[in-house]
Amino acid sequence: MDNGKTSEHPIYLTLGNIAKDISQKRSKSFRLAKRVLYQYTLNILTRSLLDYNGGFDLQTDNGIK
Repeated sequence: MDNGKTSEHPIYLTLGNIAKDISQKRSKSFRLAKRVLYQYTLNILTRSLLDYNGGFDLQTDNGIK
């Protein structure tokens, strides 16, 4: 039953018995994958903006374009 007072909270899981210098070490392949993923998502977010290099009309509530 949803009473309108629900909220979401992130859950973080860790393995406490792994040494910090090992658990936080990022491999070269991980760093590359992270960089590729960042560039890919940035491309998705900006693609629509770059497609409108000639401009576009915005309509407001008062009818001015």
